[in-house]
Amino acid sequence: MVPGREGLYEVSNLGRVRSLDRVVLSQNRWGPYLRRLSGRVLRATSRGGGYLSISVADGKGKRTYVHALVLRVFHSERPLGTEACHNNGIRSDNRATNLRWATHVENEADKERHGTRTNRGEKHPLSRLTESSVRSIRNSTESVRSLARKLRVSRTTVENVRKGASWRSVA
Repeated sequence: MVPGREGLYEVSNLGRVRSLDRVVLSQNRWGPYLRRLSGRVLRATSRGGGYLSISVADGKGKRTYVHALVLRVFHSERPLGTEACHNNGIRSDNRATNLRWATHVENEADKERHGTRTNRGEKHPLSRLTESSVRSIRNSTESVRSLARKLRVSRTTVENVRKGASWRSVA
């Protein structure tokens, strides 16, 4: 059962969400009548980087992540300071055996291990620097101002690279 929506939806340990058979009150031009609706497996859609979500009718039109529902039903409510973690790194694999609650640090370590951490370094879509330009900044004796102008970045960016406050993964 989906927490808060008992009797309307159920979640399987394979990560599927299903609406249950129900009778609803409908209206037509002759007046109100009862209509029987058959349950069905809801179609999950990809949202936010490969995570699957569904729309559970709650009157608000909000979408819910499938992995969060599976965790709440088969593991526990979300403990304070944790987030959902996919054990194999596949964001669309929402089987109960593949999910666990983990701290942010543990989740980031998992992403590093799986190679699913994509927005780091020159892979970040807004990055103007490359690993080679970071190395050249660190080895250069040029002024911060001239390096910033040459690389078309701010002086703060150059200073942070030199101090090691950014681009720590580059030696």
